[in-house]
Amino acid sequence: MVAAAARHEEFQPTEESLQAMANLLVASRVRAALVADEKTTSVDVGVKVEDGVVQLKGNVRPGSMVESITRVIGEVEGVRRVDRQGLDEPDSHS
Repeated sequence: MVAAAARHEEFQPTEESLQAMANLLVASRVRAALVADEKTTSVDVGVKVEDGVVQLKGNVRPGSMVESITRVIGEVEGVRRVDRQGLDEPDSHS
């Protein structure tokens, strides 16, 4: 029954669902890369991906850590660009 239902058109992947899965895959890779790197393992930032663009949100202390975060994320397969606008970098505002 389940196999037959899965063949129905309403259960087939769409362009939107495939893109959503691709975004989730890249976001998972980004989170894993941040944890695996010794400089960024304790970083707690929100990660959202849309079409290969990683949007970060959260507080980063020290602010100099942003460069390490950006470096690690930039090496992840599927990342086209890193958007850091959502990061609060308190000690980088002089």
